[in-house]
Amino acid sequence: MSCLGGRARSWAYGRRLTNATRFSTYAEFKEELRQAFEPPKNEFRSRAEFLDLQQGKHDVHAYAQRARYLVSNIVTNPMDEATKGRHVYEGIEGWSRQDLSLPRAPKYSRSCDHPCHARGI
Repeated sequence: MSCLGGRARSWAYGRRLTNATRFSTYAEFKEELRQAFEPPKNEFRSRAEFLDLQQGKHDVHAYAQRARYLVSNIVTNPMDEATKGRHVYEGIEGWSRQDLSLPRAPKYSRSCDHPCHARGI
C-alpha cells in the first residue's frame, strides 16, 4: 500500500482503517483495487463506437490503430471479418479510400513475361 499514490492510497488506507484484517492476502487486495479503479470494459460501447468510427482529420495509421483497439475490446460476441473490413473501408475518407479500391497493377516480373520470352525467342 505504501507504493500507491493519490486517491488509491487514501482509498486503501481508509479501507484498512475501518477493518484491520480487510486485505488478508495480496490477491484479495489486488482484486478490490481493480474493482474500485479499473474502468469497466463495456463491449456494447466499443462496438457502437467502432460502427460509428470515421477517419475525420486523423491519418490512416491512427484511424486503423483506433479501429484495431475497439475491435480488440469486443470478445464475447466478435464481429466477422467481412463486417470489420467493410466498416473500416467505409470510414476512410478521400484519396486513401480510392487508393484501396483501385485494382493493383501486375507485378513487374509477370508483366515482363511475354510468350516470346518463355520460348526463348
